[in-house]
Amino acid sequence: MSRFILQSTLSTPSSTTAAMKFLLPAAIALAAATAHAEDFCGSTDKENGKVEVGAYKIVNNNWAVAGKQCTGVDWSETTTIAWHTSYNITGDQRSEIIIAIQ
Repeated sequence: MSRFILQSTLSTPSSTTAAMKFLLPAAIALAAATAHAEDFCGSTDKENGKVEVGAYKIVNNNWAVAGKQCTGVDWSETTTIAWHTSYNITGDQRSEIIIAIQ
């Protein structure tokens, strides 16, 4: 997920258009830079199942009998982080997938 704020304080339409033509390529470049990072996979932090982003540490904690969990950070700000996770597990009804944010 990428978020953009394109803002212009210029008063004439031609200047605003010129500013937008400049800002749009910058926004597209930012989208490419902030797109999903490569997912990390593993059952626990000892198995490559963690990532640190600023003050946050996201840890896979797969309690299933067998399976795979992958997580990736979508974006982060000072006090906010967004992520996604996918998993394929087997085991009894008590199998759990936990994302711990520390």
